[in-house]
Amino acid sequence: MHLDIRPLVGLLAAGTAATIFLMSYVGVYLLGRANGRRQAERLQAPRHDPAAHERLDDVEARLEAMAGSVKRLADAQRVWVNYQDRAAGRKLGSSTPS
Repeated sequence: MHLDIRPLVGLLAAGTAATIFLMSYVGVYLLGRANGRRQAERLQAPRHDPAAHERLDDVEARLEAMAGSVKRLADAQRVWVNYQDRAAGRKLGSSTPS
């Protein structure tokens, strides 16, 4: 008995396409559901760390201290350059002696 499968090729292709289509929808559904669960967990979790405000204040104080130090260094450098210019007999901002 010889079985001819040529008529079944179209049916097999349509069945394969439908299976792939169905599985892609199932995958998208499961991914969306997992994403929704993660978002719900994030919303239920506490948003603010009580120590975060203290750490932020500490960082801000340190940055202000560093800014003050940088300003003092810039002022000292300006004074030093002014002293060197005067010692060399140059006017401020000039590269040649006056």
